[in-house]
Amino acid sequence: MQARSLSYLNNLRTGTMNANQLRMANRSDVKALTDLHLRCFGPGDHVGMIFGDRFIKSMYRWQVSSPSCFVYVALEDNRFAGLVGLCKGSYTIRMLTACWRSLLLSLLSKPWLLFDKQLLKRLIRKPLQREQEKDGSVHPSNYFELSFIGVDDDFRGYGIASQLLVAAKVECKERGGESIVAGVYKWNQPSRSAFLKAGWTELKSLETQDTVSYLTLIE
Repeated sequence: MQARSLSYLNNLRTGTMNANQLRMANRSDVKALTDLHLRCFGPGDHVGMIFGDRFIKSMYRWQVSSPSCFVYVALEDNRFAGLVGLCKGSYTIRMLTACWRSLLLSLLSKPWLLFDKQLLKRLIRKPLQREQEKDGSVHPSNYFELSFIGVDDDFRGYGIASQLLVAAKVECKERGGESIVAGVYKWNQPSRSAFLKAGWTELKSLETQDTVSYLTLIE
């Protein structure tokens, strides 16, 4: 782990990252976003990793360019330490449609993926509809879906993910969002605990065999 200033580490611990350390990603960041994604996730963590580096790069190129999506990044000495991506409305099908060329190339090079039933289950998500949960909470129709959130191993434990979520929530509000929904694999207990600790509500109606979803309302 590289040496860092005490003031920077203190900012992370106290949750006071400044504007130079937390910002919106743009097209010039695609390579750095891709590299960080490859450091943060494996095939079991994010389904896009199964399709390879080229697909991940295409995914970020779309997400930073689409008016319905955005990516926030946390930086330290110009090094990408963490990221969070969100999309207005359902994410997976729109992302796969936008990145179909890279997806096709991946499938041509790995044709056995076409017969992977578990992969198909991971790609097919239950559509989000406006309905009331048993606990009385309602997930509105005007929502953002959290597509991914990751922090480099060197920077974990300093509250970066929490700061990224705060920035994302503010951005969603400015874009007219009423809520944010995040899907988490059931075996990812650290992420599940983090969402519950942050006050997100578990949505039983969106639970699948492998995933559980969490909701936070934007006030």
